[in-house]
Amino acid sequence: MKTDLDIQREVQHQLQCDPRVDERGVGVNVHKGVITLVGTVPHYAERQTAAEIAEYIDGVCAIANEIEVRIAKTSECSDTEIAEAAAAALHDKDEYFANQVKAIVTSGWIRLSGQLETQDQRAGAELAVRNLPSVKGVVNCTTLKPATSSADAQQSIEDALQVHAALEAEDIVVEFKNSVVTLRGYVQSHQERNDAAFAAWSGAGVSKVEKLLAVQP
Repeated sequence: MKTDLDIQREVQHQLQCDPRVDERGVGVNVHKGVITLVGTVPHYAERQTAAEIAEYIDGVCAIANEIEVRIAKTSECSDTEIAEAAAAALHDKDEYFANQVKAIVTSGWIRLSGQLETQDQRAGAELAVRNLPSVKGVVNCTTLKPATSSADAQQSIEDALQVHAALEAEDIVVEFKNSVVTLRGYVQSHQERNDAAFAAWSGAGVSKVEKLLAVQP
């Protein structure tokens, strides 16, 4: 079983290896498997990336992201400039977003609203705007359209698990009810557990994924 020191060293190593993050601005504290990220970074995307890196480390129970975003005054954009860039980024990411997602910018914070079909689309909309210059944060208020059929939604999730090369889909049972997906069964690692959840989020109308998967290496 990993100690807090093992987890801290692994997170620090992964931060050092990832070119998207300047690890010199990020501190890592660990207590009973809970990671607290501290420090300052110049971009919101860097803050989120640091947390995503920590999320995939085995032994991590929870993450508190206390990293501050400090944008240099010389490179700070106005809210109007950020809003224009956000609209263009959403259109470039997917023309569907241009009609379905609206971005409202206040003091450097982007609020996304609209109704989409899958969690993948919600995540894609957020990814489209979080790398923009001068963005201090993104609040994703987009919602999901209800699934047209529970059976169709469940089948689409099972298909997504089947095509994922790293997963033994026959060891995973999918239940879909009231927009909640429950995954039961066995996987070989915490990474596969996260991969299964990621695949489940691709189903139409999924609002929550419960990972009741046992890890058996």
